[in-house]
Amino acid sequence: MANFKSNVIVIQEGADASAQAQPSNYVGKLPLFHTCTYTLLSTEVANDTIQLMDLPAECVLIPQLSSVTCSDPGTALTLDIGDAADPDRYAVGISLSNGGQVGFGSTTAVAAGITTPFLPAATSRVYATVKTATTLTAGTVLNFLVAFRIKG
Repeated sequence: MANFKSNVIVIQEGADASAQAQPSNYVGKLPLFHTCTYTLLSTEVANDTIQLMDLPAECVLIPQLSSVTCSDPGTALTLDIGDAADPDRYAVGISLSNGGQVGFGSTTAVAAGITTPFLPAATSRVYATVKTATTLTAGTVLNFLVAFRIKG
């Protein structure tokens, strides 16, 4: 019977010989959360961006613990979540068309930041990019819960 090791075991054992090993900010730190809110104006259209937060250097955003919550925003609202280098790094095509709470990883298209955690070398601004916006309701508040882990 073979016995394999995850990246966490490799880090905890201090043996960084495995290609699976990750930096120490992937292990042992409690996640922090920012709640970023944005109120729709009803003038948002495809390719508009909503600046959410600055992710500090060497911090890992955790899309599996991140979500958007809102009441019904109108006929259709679909967003990607990412940064300047990769606009859908954390979420691809999340649909808020009916309102409710929608996780960053709730779509069939899996974002790169879910399968391969991204560790920015410098501060990285996180954006929501509007993919679809039809008959939006002005005043609808979008609540983005963004989870991340700090280095240390």
